[in-house]
Amino acid sequence: MSDWTAQVASLVLQAGPVAKGVLLILLGFSIVSWTVVFDRWRYFRVATEHIRRFQGVFASSGVVHLSKVLQQLKDGPLSRLAQAGMAEFEMSFKRRANPGPALEPAATGGEEIRRQVMLENVERSLVTAIEEEVARAERRLPFLATTASVGPLLGLFGTVWGIMSSFVAIGARGSANIQAVAPGIAEALIVTACGLAAAIPAAVAFNHYLGRVRVLEEELGAFSRDLLSAFAREAMG
Repeated sequence: MSDWTAQVASLVLQAGPVAKGVLLILLGFSIVSWTVVFDRWRYFRVATEHIRRFQGVFASSGVVHLSKVLQQLKDGPLSRLAQAGMAEFEMSFKRRANPGPALEPAATGGEEIRRQVMLENVERSLVTAIEEEVARAERRLPFLATTASVGPLLGLFGTVWGIMSSFVAIGARGSANIQAVAPGIAEALIVTACGLAAAIPAAVAFNHYLGRVRVLEEELGAFSRDLLSAFAREAMG
């Protein structure tokens, strides 16, 4: 351990109970926020790989073989989106007691209305599935925002408390020499630094992952539109 690290550790150990309490809270925020950072990194890495593979397989097979695609790639954002759309699509035909659109082509205005209602139902199910996937991607991100907001405030509280301790020491000793004010100032600076150390990575990670969520939402929306168009063509037989 270097002299500087030893000095910092010594100052932390000599800090008052309030400063130690703030440091423990900041440590807890930091540990949990880094856990969230790595959890979201793993989620987006898996999701990106899934989207790449699913788009490649779906582009070569289309909606006709969507069931086979879902058997190959059972879990992932696009798989769950496709499952929701296909479930509603198939349920609409069961309501009509029709095994498939190719056996009953549109011939009347009533049939056209039923087809339009069916596609609207599919679209609603896709929108709901997208909202669920976005919520899944945003899971635990609010904690990063909380850490980014609370960390500097806790650091500021520690700073104020350290300065107050310095003034109390000055009053007790009757002089403003360096020995009187140094412990309180050092305590204040350490707590401030720890607050920033917890807040800055959390703020950077939150903004980064929020951007990844927006990209994911756009990809889901684009795939949803492609899927809805494919279902519309299938419904026309």
